[in-house]
Amino acid sequence: MSLELEIGELQLTFEGAAGHQHRAGTISRRAIALLEELVNQNLMQLGLAGGGRRLAQVTVPSVSADLSLSGDEQLARMVAQAIYGALVQQLRV
Repeated sequence: MSLELEIGELQLTFEGAAGHQHRAGTISRRAIALLEELVNQNLMQLGLAGGGRRLAQVTVPSVSADLSLSGDEQLARMVAQAIYGALVQQLRV
């Protein structure tokens, strides 16, 4: 079973990313792919296995990392986990 995850708009801000701007797209796309995997792996926990919910907006806490010390996969995983955590919090309300 899988879940259709539609993200209308995703705003990511990379601060202090001088010299790393070219990585933003790769990190963002990978983060969304990882988020989809997390959601689909945990459908029962999210209470979405038998139906669906629509969330107008999900606010995600900031993720802090040094782009010069972190790889794209590590950063994408951090972003995906932060979004997933915010989704879980909001769905439990």
